[in-house]
Amino acid sequence: MKKIYVVTYANASSGGNESLHQLCSKLNNLNLDAYIYYLNNPKAAIPYKFKSYNIKSTHNIDDSEENILIVPEISTSFLYKFNKIKKCIWWLSLDFYLRTLPKFTFKNFVNDHNIPRLLYPLAYLYLKCTGELNKQCFEFREDKNHIFHFYNCEYAKQYLINHGVKEENTLYLCGPINSEFFNQTIDLSKKENIILYNPKKGIEFTKKIIQKLKDNEINAQIIALENMNYHQLMMFYSKAKIYIDFGFFPGPERIPREAVTMYCNIITSTTGSAKNNSDVPIPYEFKIDAKDDNLDRIVLKIKNMLVNYNDDIPRFEQYRKKVIDQRRLFDEHIEKYFIG
Repeated sequence: MKKIYVVTYANASSGGNESLHQLCSKLNNLNLDAYIYYLNNPKAAIPYKFKSYNIKSTHNIDDSEENILIVPEISTSFLYKFNKIKKCIWWLSLDFYLRTLPKFTFKNFVNDHNIPRLLYPLAYLYLKCTGELNKQCFEFREDKNHIFHFYNCEYAKQYLINHGVKEENTLYLCGPINSEFFNQTIDLSKKENIILYNPKKGIEFTKKIIQKLKDNEINAQIIALENMNYHQLMMFYSKAKIYIDFGFFPGPERIPREAVTMYCNIITSTTGSAKNNSDVPIPYEFKIDAKDDNLDRIVLKIKNMLVNYNDDIPRFEQYRKKVIDQRRLFDEHIEKYFIG
């Protein structure tokens, strides 16, 4: 029986990590032989958050032609450790992939660590000694169509097609949000003037929005979605009228999808997957460039959204439907590829 290995990282809290665990669980539910492999710690225990999933872990990978290896786009260098196994990349966060390319490694390293120019030679030497500057990773060369590509948004798909990947060598696969979000009954009459935001994304610009809202004495409570369990998230989603997200959108992003499912109206930036109407299908007036010149416009829009909350709800129905459909398509496309 063929084995399917799903590669991820132990103790990572991203939406992409949850998608990889969902995939492994779904494969096992189909009576396939699937395993999680934790790249940073192969012997790590399955995190508590995913204990309810049908998951097995392994610290060995059998490099056999009948087996399948699936890696996220940030770990493509791992593919080149194997010769026989069938290889797949799941494109979960395109922008993070771009940061992993060796040609950007030095620039990202010195910027991320605020290294002064005087120490650039030492930083370069460090990266060279650790092998980061010459590691092999997927770069759309002759093997681009020998590897199968799953993508979770139109933004990623177009990047693949534009770089020579054949469409028949791709498949849409988007990890759905947690099923708990679909089992909630939202009482719209109990919605309050609450604005939610993700402090891990676009925080510098979001701080400017928050300050501008305060300067304009907008009557609303502004809450950061952090350090919360599912119960706490549900409570704030069910009360809030608005979710704002002016960070970058490297993929479909879980929090906006959770928020819109819980009848929060949305306003976003125009970066990444948020720019197109397929991945984030909301009226374009609710998408505004994250520029200082637009702060007054954003604040006015939020003010109007608080006042017109009930009238705006139908305008986000297409997005809600897309999020709901992702559950069905996730199951259907897994069966299509792995069972036929």
